[in-house]
This record gives sequence, structure tokens and C-alpha cells, in this order.
Amino acid sequence: MFIPGAVSSTVFSPDGTQILTASGDKMARIWNLEGKLLQVFDHKSGVKSAAFSPDGSQILTQTLDGGVWVWHIDRNWLRTRYKQATVNTVSFSPDRDRILTTSRQYGDTTATVWDLEGNRLLTLPHRGKVYSAVFSPDGSQMLTTASDSTITVWGQNGQRLYTLFMPDLMYSAIASPSAKWVLTRSHGGKTAVWNENGKPLCVLPQGSINSAVFSRDGSRLLTTSATDKPTVWDSSGKFLLKLPYNKYRDFVTSAVFSPSQSLILTSSIYTEDNYLDVNRDGTVTIWDWNGKRIKAFRVPGLVNSANFSPDGQQIITVADHKAVTVWDHTGKQLYTLPIQGSVSSAVFSPDGNWIATDSNKVLWLTPEGALNWLKKNPGKVAPLSAEIREAYGVPVR
Repeated sequence: MFIPGAVSSTVFSPDGTQILTASGDKMARIWNLEGKLLQVFDHKSGVKSAAFSPDGSQILTQTLDGGVWVWHIDRNWLRTRYKQATVNTVSFSPDRDRILTTSRQYGDTTATVWDLEGNRLLTLPHRGKVYSAVFSPDGSQMLTTASDSTITVWGQNGQRLYTLFMPDLMYSAIASPSAKWVLTRSHGGKTAVWNENGKPLCVLPQGSINSAVFSRDGSRLLTTSATDKPTVWDSSGKFLLKLPYNKYRDFVTSAVFSPSQSLILTSSIYTEDNYLDVNRDGTVTIWDWNGKRIKAFRVPGLVNSANFSPDGQQIITVADHKAVTVWDHTGKQLYTLPIQGSVSSAVFSPDGNWIATDSNKVLWLTPEGALNWLKKNPGKVAPLSAEIREAYGVPVR
């Protein structure tokens, strides 16, 4: 699907059957998985971002002029517009009854909670500019980060529960899957883990951390660093293991846990005297949780990232910002997408039937997804022989 104007965001619907795009031509659009345009939501300004409500019945759009809009999908009419002229970030509550916004207006140091009619319910005051604001998974609390190096947790009635103070300006904060811990990264290079009561558990003794991810159960933490090897910690910050990379030769570009939590997947680039060796390929490596190397294979070009498929049986890589390749878990190349233009990331959809990239092509069908589509739509393709239908389980028309 090709979209007029620069595409600013692309997301799946909660059930994975539709795609919502936002673009600079003042439109938000909903598409089905075959690339057919289903609905268009017209705005008076370029659309910065768009998101589905948790149940998929509404969409929330944010425009470049600072407006926030809620649209009802079934009836395709505008529900309300929020009266905060310079909205910076916006998010739905899990129960989809409230919206939480921050402002980019100079001097505005608040986050605001609204109902779906556009009425202001709560104002959360801060001493510095608010960078981000999100609801907790159960909607009972809110988490905000501000320019005064604070992270604040608020109750659903707007009461300040606790504030985490960082010694330096914060870059980012992530919560564990159960929301029991919060990990923060600051300008000074410090990475800290805090418990749900706002008490600091630890400061990780690893400087210049580039990325950090929790395992699915929240019990472990995986970090990558520009000056050290990929490291696994427990949730209290206790060191567990370092992956046996040569930190002076191998630059790790990504590291993730497998969906089953039994493996670790990393991608790396060979370096020589602190310069990338462009004559060498990248490497993708699978490790067990004890740091034992299970499998490693080369990826042509400088590999930027690697991710597992939802079932953990396939791996998708991006190299040289142009090559998107799918491999099986043994390193056998399965297929490469014919990407046109630059691409920096690629992920599988939750059901594994589709691949989304940030290149000009928004969505790609995997072979498994194509077969599933064929079984559901046997009459939309050229006639197949009885032998092929029987072999692949395609119904007879």
C-alpha cells in the first residue's frame, strides 16, 4: 500500500486484522491486511500519530497543530476534540474511558487526564516539562517523567504516590511486564532499577548502556553497552552473566530474549581499531540462559537488528538499512524481502502471518500467512490443481 504524504506512524489493530496509518497529508487511514483502504479520517492539519483504543472500537489521533481527536470507528464520526493547544504525547487508559496527555507548550509543566467527552478530569503538576505520561497496565496508576529528573507515580484520583529522583537528566524509563519494577537511564550514564514503592533497588555498574529489555516474566534484565559485553541481571540488579563477546572487537547492535524465555538472540558487527570493518559481515548468535553459544551465523552486510518470530522458530534481520531477511532457527536463509528504500527495523505480527517494516512497503505477507489467506479465500486466486489443493489443505470452491 502506498500512502500520500510522509507516513508518521503505523500500528496494527488489537486483533491484528487491520492497519492504522497517520500521514502528513492530513489523513489517518484504516486498511485491511490485503492493502484495501477501509476508512479515512480527515483532519485540518498533518497527522502526527494515530492509535486504536484497547478494544479497537475507536481511534485516537494527534495532529501537528496540537489537536487530539477521538473517532468512533463503526459510525465514522468525530467524538470530541481536546482543548489543549500543544499536545506532545497522548495515550488511552486500558479501560478506554480516559485519555492522558502532555503538552509541548513553553512553560506548561502538567499532564492532563480527560474523559471521552473532552472534559478535563485531572491535572498532574510537575516542576519541569513533562516528557512522557502513561497508564499502568491495570489503569489504576499513572507514570510520568519530567525534565527535573523525576519519575512520578500517581493514583487514579491524581494523588502523588511517590517520586523517583535521578541525579541526571533522564533519557528513558521502562517498566517490567508486571509493572513491579521501573528501569531508568540518565544523562550521566547511570541505569537504575526501582521497586513499585519508589525505592531504589540498584544502580547497574555498567556505563553507556545502549539498550535494556526485561524478560517476559520480569525476572531478568538484558543490557547492551558500547563499552562492555551484553549482560544479564536479575530484577534486583544482581549480576548473572556476561555473553562472551570480545568487547574490543565486536559491537553488539541488538539483544532480545526469545518468546519462550529460554534463549537470547544478539546481532553484532565486527570492528577493528574502533572502526567498522565494511569488508566483513554481521553475525547473529543464539545463546542459552547460561551464556553458552548454541548457534551463530553470518548475515551479509552490517546487521542492524535481529528479532524472533512469535513462535521462536524464525529470525528476521535488517542489514545495511536495505536487506530484510528471514532465517530459520538454525541459520538457514528462508527468503529476503524485495525492499525499496532505506529500512531500519522489521518485526513479525503477533500471529506470524505478516511482517511490518518502516520502508515504503508498509506490510509483507509471510509464506505461512499467504497459505492461511489462501485457505480463507480459495476463490480469489487462479484455479489450483486438485493435487495442490489436497497437499496444502486449500478448500475446493
